[in-house]
Amino acid sequence: MTATIYTQWKVGDKINICGSVTEFCGVEYQLIIPKDINITKSPTDCFLDSGTGGSCGLHIDNIELTFSIVKGSPVNNCVVAQTYKTLGSVRTNSDGAAGLSYTVTEQDRLNYISATNEGYFYYVMTCITNSDGQSVSEAKSIITNPILISESEVTHNLDLTLIPWSWYSPGGAVDAITQKIIDINGAITNFFANYGIIDYTYIGTEVFTETDKVIIRIKLNKINTVTMGVPLLVQIAVLITTILFIISFIGRISSYVFDVDNIALTNEELTSAGQEFMKNLTNDCETKTCSDPTLTQDQKVTCIKNCVDSALTRWKEYQTDIYPDADHTALDNGLTEIQLCYNTYNSSSKTLTDYQTLLDCIKIKREKAIDEDKAATLETYDPDATAGEKEASSDLGKILLYGGVGLAGLYVLTRKK
Repeated sequence: MTATIYTQWKVGDKINICGSVTEFCGVEYQLIIPKDINITKSPTDCFLDSGTGGSCGLHIDNIELTFSIVKGSPVNNCVVAQTYKTLGSVRTNSDGAAGLSYTVTEQDRLNYISATNEGYFYYVMTCITNSDGQSVSEAKSIITNPILISESEVTHNLDLTLIPWSWYSPGGAVDAITQKIIDINGAITNFFANYGIIDYTYIGTEVFTETDKVIIRIKLNKINTVTMGVPLLVQIAVLITTILFIISFIGRISSYVFDVDNIALTNEELTSAGQEFMKNLTNDCETKTCSDPTLTQDQKVTCIKNCVDSALTRWKEYQTDIYPDADHTALDNGLTEIQLCYNTYNSSSKTLTDYQTLLDCIKIKREKAIDEDKAATLETYDPDATAGEKEASSDLGKILLYGGVGLAGLYVLTRKK
């Protein structure tokens, strides 16, 4: 096996992980077995000892390798003490090699600490999960050297000021947010990965009190890059919406500090970011959540309908938390109209045309509900007021904004992979 090149990870590192297979031509057995695994730090390409095939009639292409981060004793089998994260499954090329890219997260560092504290090794493993109909050595894996993970340097903080609801004390709010920290870490990690944020990497989240408020500190590492991508500032309102969507039942985010500027979010900015957040989240029901090719058409229909229903229901809870005095019946109407779309499909011949008609119907109804809910919210809550407030304060002109970059037009949101 080629020695693992990069094992001393830091949070925020972009790494390449690759593995290969080869054939084993014995007298009694002819098998496909793992051959090599390696990790490099991007942009260095991952390299491997390539496999061989054909000597005894086996092929090494189109073999599915699944990569996972695990804890256990470093032995060559697929039985481990715990699988922390399945990174993905990839089919091999003609050289028997397959690979993927990954960004190291704060949760990975916490998992590493937990594993080593328990006396286990922490490493990356690959196993053959589909041999394309050929014989394979049972539970045979190949693993890296033990991985060590440290925290990257924190160069910048994004501090979100959360005002807890009346039934939470500041300390109680901190405890409640801390219980959601895994969800927050996952959402932020997906946000950075899905939208190509290029100027910062995410290190971790810290939550603490400051007088009667709660500060959610997003720790970042600024990187120098000329790669085309999206600066964090352009999507900062969407990032805030992403976090608030998880913790809206605890309080509302009234402002944030990035670098030195204390910036108040307005109702227009937050509802615009949320509007696009929901459109993309519900669109993912079709393109991601329910895109499994093994599902039948009817199963996809039910999956999409249930997924959209769940998203809109959760969105109404979120909107009611942040904007309790607004009229949110548009979301209830949307759920009713989506049910009618679903009923119409079930009474049809269920052709491909009927299926596409259903998808179009659901899209129109859900986006109409989201748009109308935003409009109704801003009828009650002044668009220029601080998010969650009904009226703008007299010193609104003192609110700082980044060089004229309005956040109201910001788009996009976190999506599931």
